[in-house]
Amino acid sequence: MLKFFCALFLSVFFSHLPLATHAAQDGGIALSETRLIIENGNSGSLVMRNSSSNAYLIQNQLWDHPNTKKKLPNAIITPPLMQISPEKSARLRVTITNPGAFPKDRESIFWLSSQALPSIDKDTDKGNSLHIMFNTVLKVFYRPKGLSKSSKAAIQELSFESKGDKLTAHNATAYHISIAGITVGKETLDLNDIVKPFDDFSWTFPAALLNP
Repeated sequence: MLKFFCALFLSVFFSHLPLATHAAQDGGIALSETRLIIENGNSGSLVMRNSSSNAYLIQNQLWDHPNTKKKLPNAIITPPLMQISPEKSARLRVTITNPGAFPKDRESIFWLSSQALPSIDKDTDKGNSLHIMFNTVLKVFYRPKGLSKSSKAAIQELSFESKGDKLTAHNATAYHISIAGITVGKETLDLNDIVKPFDDFSWTFPAALLNP
């Protein structure tokens, strides 16, 4: 029997866990959300908090993809550069400047990158200490108005097809769906893949596993 575990990106599913959780536990920079969804409008925001005793200089960017790190056109993040004092918070806002540049029939995805550099005390720093710059990347989803069906119903529309050593997921919806894992018989396979809107995604497994 084949089972699968899915999570819409509107739910709590986050594959990049840099300072969003680490810093919150150890004292540092943390974001209030693990993903940002822009819907019913052209902007969305989240909060960045500094829970440490150091000030941080923060550089914020929007990327088309974390692999290319290419600057995203038709959208801006404000402020692009800021300083957060100890035990203070600041709000980041992502604004779609040209909605017409994005598909109208499906959800779009891009990435927000925040690099945090701690301040250096020149009086105590002797030049032999290590200063670490943190970087967090989270997904941003833009949903144009008038998408068919609801985001919560997207998982119900996902279908799977097994042929030979190929397992293919068919996404007939306007939303991105994440596949977190698949269970075949007694074996569970951890995954971290996205099935794009109106698209397919295939995996290759041992044929004996899919066709016992």
